[in-house]
Amino acid sequence: MIVITRARDRDVCYAYDLFALKKAHPLIGFLEQECEEPFYYGTRVWNSGWLAIDHLEHHGLPAGSGVIDLGCGWGLLGIFCARRFGCRVLAVDTDPLVAPFLDLHARINEVSLSPRFVDMARLSDRDLRGRTLLAGADICFWPELVTPLYELIRRALDLGVQRILISDPGREPFETLAARCRKELGARILDHSLEKPKVTGRLLVIDR
Repeated sequence: MIVITRARDRDVCYAYDLFALKKAHPLIGFLEQECEEPFYYGTRVWNSGWLAIDHLEHHGLPAGSGVIDLGCGWGLLGIFCARRFGCRVLAVDTDPLVAPFLDLHARINEVSLSPRFVDMARLSDRDLRGRTLLAGADICFWPELVTPLYELIRRALDLGVQRILISDPGREPFETLAARCRKELGARILDHSLEKPKVTGRLLVIDR
């Protein structure tokens, strides 16, 4: 069992009752020595995830909801849903090399997730149907991701997913996706900022 305490540790970020390990933490250093380095930027907890977490903290989710954490990386967004609301979380990432880091963060936060390492286009209708939330943080960083993300969001809504939540620092590809979702799917685009952790960015929100 891995135990992380709330003692002040500059290598641990503690917020929203979650522990997030920074790259300088010895446990991350150990995994980096023992495991292959993730690709597609799965090498840290990306800050805009805290924006999505804060939004959910204030707007809530029904207990036990089905959630997909898309492009989960180290898993903080899905871990929050599981820990705070008892959600059933499918943690999806195209990169299987994030698995040890995802597992570590699930363990130190004392939750269980269901990992799935596939491209987003390979998520089936069965994966999506019946979910309450499709969420992702820092997942629209290349122009070529805009269309597949839009198609997945549209398909999820068609299959009854009740809420879409995507957070981003405001990169150009995200803004392109956001504009299309606002025009065609009725998305709301929100500016959002936090003081602790200090983060500023944008949220794409669709509620059905």
